[in-house]
Amino acid sequence: MWSADLDGDGDNDALSASGFDGKIVWYENKVATNSWTPRLIGIAGESVEAADLDQDGDVDVVGGLTCFDNQGGSPPIFAAGRAIPSVPTSVNAIAILDVDRDGDPDVLSAGQEGDMIAWHENNGMLPSGWTTHIVSTTADFATFAYGADLDGDGDVDLLSSSFFDDTISWYENDGGSPPSFARHVVSSSADGTRSVFAADLDRDGDMDVISASQNDQKVVWHVNDTDYADVDHDGMRDELDCAPTDGTAFVVPREISSVRFRSNSLLEWNGAVAGSGSGVRYDVIRGTLSAGSGSAETCLVNEATARTLTDGEVPASGTGFYYLIRASNACGAGTLGAGRSGGNCPP
Repeated sequence: MWSADLDGDGDNDALSASGFDGKIVWYENKVATNSWTPRLIGIAGESVEAADLDQDGDVDVVGGLTCFDNQGGSPPIFAAGRAIPSVPTSVNAIAILDVDRDGDPDVLSAGQEGDMIAWHENNGMLPSGWTTHIVSTTADFATFAYGADLDGDGDVDLLSSSFFDDTISWYENDGGSPPSFARHVVSSSADGTRSVFAADLDRDGDMDVISASQNDQKVVWHVNDTDYADVDHDGMRDELDCAPTDGTAFVVPREISSVRFRSNSLLEWNGAVAGSGSGVRYDVIRGTLSAGSGSAETCLVNEATARTLTDGEVPASGTGFYYLIRASNACGAGTLGAGRSGGNCPP
């Protein structure tokens, strides 16, 4: 089961995935009549979550490794399923999160077939394209996967549960692009483990691990006993935090990715929030291309909070526009486009 506002009416609807018939169904929440209307999305598998995968403003659905794009409407229409490429193709659990901190949601999967933990990288385009990265093929009968920053270094680590080896594992993210993962064992005595989750249960600033196992009928809290200071409680340990007393920033923002036009005048880009905290501001510079060279750069916005910009200007005949975008926060300013530093936006 999952919940999300699929129809954009301000209340949460419900989603279900059926193991035997593979049906992905959403249930429209009708608050006025205290009732639910079921609507079939498609046939996909036994796991489901929802997020705005293509960042077009509405909530899409992932069932198994099949994406259903929300086409809008009232009630919304979902496009025919598009498969996320993977071998093996069947999975038993998924989670949607930004694994590589590039501002768009990726998909994490656990598959009993192949004992596989994998993450599927979203390219941020419309529609989304995917690249599969295998994290492990030794999770014996993998039953669940989840992601959280377990070591306080600002990136997303992964968790898995596997049934036949009774193991809860976590996979340390090295912060690369794309990231690589090193496996560590949380527990090897979770008898027939079925699921795993992470949350700061004791409110000490680090993420603990929670597991559920079938054969011993236990729900277990695995305490994270890492001892590090995080004064501003932003999830980044102080020794690595460039703004240790500012909870809105913990690293300098990365280069902005996936800049695109949603219409002839509406420019949009991926957020820097996942990699740099919540207090992000954006600068946008427009330049003119003529005969293969760039010139006449103009600062369109400076330290704006939005990830969109309406620009109705039309380039002169024989020329074109290019756009450079950078993000900044309390830790500093990122780069403009592909390492450019032109334009006249204040630093």
